[in-house]
Amino acid sequence: MAFLFLLPLTLWLYLPIRSSMHPPLNWGCPDNWQRFVEHLSAKSYQRNVVALSIGSLKSRIIPHLGFFTHQFNIWLIFLGLLGLIFLLAKSPKLGVFLLLMAITNMLLAIRYDISNIEDYYIPSFLILCLLIGYFLFSLLSLSSKLIPIPYSLIPKTALSLLFLILPIQQCKANYHSSDHSDHYIAYDYGRNMLDPLRDKALVFLEGRIDQPIFLFWYLQNIENLRNDVAVVEINLLPFQYYINELKEKYSDINLTSPIYIQIIENNLKNRPLYVRYDERLMEMYKAYSLIPEGIFWRVVEKVDDKKVYEEILTNKVDFKIREIKFFVKENISLEDRGIIQIILLYGRTFDTRGNYYALFQQHNLAIGEFERAIELLNKLGMDKAKKEREVAIAFFISVLYHLGNTFHQQGDLDKAIFEFEKGLKLSPENINLHGQLGVVYFEKGLKDKAIKKFETILKLEPNNIQARQNLAILKKQ
Repeated sequence: MAFLFLLPLTLWLYLPIRSSMHPPLNWGCPDNWQRFVEHLSAKSYQRNVVALSIGSLKSRIIPHLGFFTHQFNIWLIFLGLLGLIFLLAKSPKLGVFLLLMAITNMLLAIRYDISNIEDYYIPSFLILCLLIGYFLFSLLSLSSKLIPIPYSLIPKTALSLLFLILPIQQCKANYHSSDHSDHYIAYDYGRNMLDPLRDKALVFLEGRIDQPIFLFWYLQNIENLRNDVAVVEINLLPFQYYINELKEKYSDINLTSPIYIQIIENNLKNRPLYVRYDERLMEMYKAYSLIPEGIFWRVVEKVDDKKVYEEILTNKVDFKIREIKFFVKENISLEDRGIIQIILLYGRTFDTRGNYYALFQQHNLAIGEFERAIELLNKLGMDKAKKEREVAIAFFISVLYHLGNTFHQQGDLDKAIFEFEKGLKLSPENINLHGQLGVVYFEKGLKDKAIKKFETILKLEPNNIQARQNLAILKKQ
């Protein structure tokens, strides 16, 4: 038994063997004993391990147990528990062994704070499948012993059919969420990131939003696309093995310092350099200007907004986005969350371009970009799970606000009112929308409506000085 348990673990020996051959992707580079142990113990992921108290355990255990009801219905779980009881009675050692495996798997996974943690429950899911099968097998055996042979054919046939029906039923229940046919969102996202980049670009990626580094690796190493582009994953820079790989692969990149912002400074003149816009990192970029070019922003030495605008005029954004297919019709899956994040990223690209056009009074160009963003956001349906729905709606409202402002600047007050009112239907307490709508109402001669808007702001925010001043001016007229 011990030999059979240890035998599969020898597969791990493949890791140092393959790593020593310098493959294109060498995650963790486990070619020596230290990195091999670190790789197996997931040392680089310790930041994702959370300390568990009684309180935090209670808050985490319920959603983790929900993974089982997501994969199996409640009746199948019940059959699995009955199967465990039968197995403990028949073979206590094997039953306890499987139970301890499942408990150990859950205790390890429940402390691991990553988005795709459900994948880590596959061992427990397999154990549950075995227990369901064992329960049905036990029933079949009992029917043979307890029911006389002439009468046992019916229960045996019924149980045999149940063996066949259960996987078919599970397949039917989960087919839609597992069907990846005609699902191009990830591939298109990768191409939409990679294709617009300038020749010999240096791109800095940072996890999040569907792990773009994997898309780049696939397109460059499997499809041999844009191998002139150098790709650096910021989260891997603290690891010396990764720095060594970058030096070997990109000999022209200055990596004398592993510090991210220092790498930018050292390579600004070597290659066109791209980052993804991130509010958390803006303080870091304050010494440079960021020019939006597609999904990424090109880092250049400090220039004024007019120069940025002129650069934007020279690069057009034409994303290829095929049909958006969600995997779960109700609630939301992990993959659906990634889809929403990608669509929001596309939308922010158009919104950013629209704001630059509006800044330089190119109203028609700005309106076109805002409307492209709204068209994309409408495809999300706004009926997905709460957190993603709130993020999508908040961004949708900001685009409506920008579009309304542009119509206002253009002098089309009716269209401005329409966009602001559309935003207020989604966010009735939005101060900015009420304020802008009040201004437009006043300019259109609708004084009473304007007064109501500023009064609404003061009800929501009694200390709003601008609304109080506007209201005083209106009431004097």
